[in-house]
Amino acid sequence: MRTWWGRGSSWWGRGSSWWGWAAVGLFVGTRFATALVAWLTYRHEPGVPFESLLTTWDASWNAMVADRGYVELEPGGVVGHPQQLLAFFPVLPMLARALHAVTGLSVPYSGLLVSMACGLAGTVALWRLVQRRYDRDVASDSV
Repeated sequence: MRTWWGRGSSWWGRGSSWWGWAAVGLFVGTRFATALVAWLTYRHEPGVPFESLLTTWDASWNAMVADRGYVELEPGGVVGHPQQLLAFFPVLPMLARALHAVTGLSVPYSGLLVSMACGLAGTVALWRLVQRRYDRDVASDSV
């Protein structure tokens, strides 16, 4: 019987344990480092909301789509065109909205969790694809 965690006849292949934990550890470690820097900035910059430090750039646009949907915006400020939100693909906002509905987390934090989960899945998928084509060392170096 094949297992997902990699002992014996493994789903991960070649009959040995899965060695992609280095890639997972690197991904998780860099996210913790980013959160630590954001937290230190929050502690030393009074008046800056912690949530705003984690949800800058496109995250705020995705959160807006998750909150209000694709609405026309008034031009001005950072909005150059009334349909500027159409540039953001709806999958991330929909998943963030669904996680918000299930867990009660705020939409920006839900989007952050969805983004991290997708990033982790992409890291593991990349590691696995490269490992199949080359070897574990090349796969670990690629991520």
